[in-house]
Amino acid sequence: MADQGADTQLMAWALDYLRRFDVTRQRLRQHLLKKATRSAALRSRWGHVEPDPELDEDAAPHELRERVDAVLGELERRRLLDDRRHAEARLTSLQARGLAPAVARARLRQQGVSASVIAGAEASVHDDAGETPREAALSAAWAAARRRGFGPFRADAQRGDERDRDLAKLLRAGHAFEHVRAVIDAPTVDGVH
Repeated sequence: MADQGADTQLMAWALDYLRRFDVTRQRLRQHLLKKATRSAALRSRWGHVEPDPELDEDAAPHELRERVDAVLGELERRRLLDDRRHAEARLTSLQARGLAPAVARARLRQQGVSASVIAGAEASVHDDAGETPREAALSAAWAAARRRGFGPFRADAQRGDERDRDLAKLLRAGHAFEHVRAVIDAPTVDGVH
């Protein structure tokens, strides 16, 4: 028989966290497991588990993991937790900040978003923006140059001296060479994406 009080507490913690942060399923799961194992009230229900700052989710009791997964399932059913929605929002904001598409994908993978969800989110973001993936990558390179004052966003007197450094910095940031060269060698910012 499930302990309704504990499940209600887990749901309350989850809703509170979701009110403050847009997170992935994996991140919310980690948060709930950590919070529950550190909670004195719940610790007595599932047996004593020493709190670990780097909690390995497998260290939590099996019953607790099942309850957390049930709460996450209910949140997904209610559409309060959605990795695809999170991925779309993050991809849009990371592209606007000038991160290369590969870097944005890597960040989402680190957050526990599956490759298939990322691919679907990318397609949706490109459709919504009316851009091809190539155009989106070029827009991100423009945004990175604008943000850092590279290429046509640099004073004319400095452009020639800094060209190679600007190219190298954007390439290290993960942008494709063809996009970096097009941005850095653009004569003006007219027609910028």
